[in-house]
Amino acid sequence: MNTLTREDILLQAATRFVCYPLSRVQTIQQSGVLGVEGGIFQAVLRVAACKQPSSDGAQKDHDDENDLKHSKQKRLIAALKKINFSSFWKGFDAHILAILIRLSKIAPRIRSAIFSKLNNSTYLPIIFDPLFTYPFEMARVKLASDMSPQNRNVIQVLSKVIDNTGLAGLFRGYHLHILGIALHQVAYFTGYSLLGSIVPVKKDSFMGALVVSNIASTFSSLFTYPIVTVMRRLQLEAAEDEQKTSSQGTIQTVKNIIQNEGITALYSGFPLLVCHSTLAPLTLMFLDMAYDYISKKFK
Repeated sequence: MNTLTREDILLQAATRFVCYPLSRVQTIQQSGVLGVEGGIFQAVLRVAACKQPSSDGAQKDHDDENDLKHSKQKRLIAALKKINFSSFWKGFDAHILAILIRLSKIAPRIRSAIFSKLNNSTYLPIIFDPLFTYPFEMARVKLASDMSPQNRNVIQVLSKVIDNTGLAGLFRGYHLHILGIALHQVAYFTGYSLLGSIVPVKKDSFMGALVVSNIASTFSSLFTYPIVTVMRRLQLEAAEDEQKTSSQGTIQTVKNIIQNEGITALYSGFPLLVCHSTLAPLTLMFLDMAYDYISKKFK
C-alpha cells in the first residue's frame, strides 16, 4: 500500500485551499439557496458581502474631498474593508477533514480487516469507503451554502443533523452518492479510452494527459451532476436549522427542483465545477514546482 509523505499531504491541503472559493460558489449555486436567479456574479457578491460598522475615522476620511487621488485611494480601501475574504473559505474545515480521512486510508484498512474475503471486490470500496467521509462532506455542503454571518463549525452542523433526523440523517442521500461514483467511473474510463484512441498524447506529456483527463471528467460529470445536485438538496434538508415533521424523498426532490427552478437547475454551478477540475491539477503542479525550488534553494 502506497504511503503519503508529509509533503504530499501539505501540497494536497494547499491546493484545496487555493481552489476552495470556486468550490464554495459552485456549492451555493448547486444548492439553490439563492433561487432561480442565483448566478455566479450574485453568488460571489453574497459571499463577499459583510456588514461592518463604520468607524468615525472612516467617516472623517470621506470628508476630505480636496485631493482626488487621495479620495480614490480611501474609497478603494473602504470598499476592500467591506469584503469578507474569509467567508470564501467557509466550510473548508469540514472539507479538509474529509480529505485527511481519505488520505489516511482508514477506510481501506478497516474494510480489509472486516471483509478480508472480499478484498478483491470491485464494488465494496465504492459502497463502504465513503461511509467515513460522507458526514463531513454533508457538513461542508451545509456550511458552504450557508449565507448567514454566523460562524458555525463541523461539530455544530453534525449535532444539528443528529438532533433533527438521528444518526441516519448523517447519511441522507448516500445512495445517490454511491450511484454517482459508480456512474462517474464508468463514464470517465469510457471517455478516457475513447479520447486516448483518438487524440495522440505522448507518454511524458503532462499537459496532454491533463487535457484528456479533464475532457473525460467533464464528459462523465454531464451524467452524474444532476445526481449530485439532488444529493446536495437532500443533505441540506437533513441539516436544516428547523426540524421538519416529514422529509422529502429523492423523487419528490427532483420534482420540486424541476417545477420551481426548471430542469436546467439540475446543472446549476456546472461551469464552476469544470473550472475547478482544471485549476486543481495545475495548482498542484505549480505548488510542487515551487516546493522543489525552495527545498533545493535552502537545502
